[in-house]
Amino acid sequence: LMMVTDAEMPEMDGYRLTAECRSSSPLKSIYIAMHTSLSGDFNKYMVEKVGCDAFISKFEADALAKMVLQRLNDFRAAQTSEVSSQSVNSTS
Repeated sequence: LMMVTDAEMPEMDGYRLTAECRSSSPLKSIYIAMHTSLSGDFNKYMVEKVGCDAFISKFEADALAKMVLQRLNDFRAAQTSEVSSQSVNSTS
């Protein structure tokens, strides 16, 4: 699972959303990327503090696309590995 959020949103900012996900059992391990126009040391600190997995500037569309593709590839590899493992265990 993966979520891409912005730091600035109308009802809840991305930092709080991330912190809430990290404290929720079903969403604790979701991959969270902060995709925002905000930059600077404070925002990088906040991304780390709340537990985001990635920080990508909105002006780096290629970096966002690369991160999403990598996460999809990782997910597919994990699914393939899990199916292979189950197949080996069922034939043993």
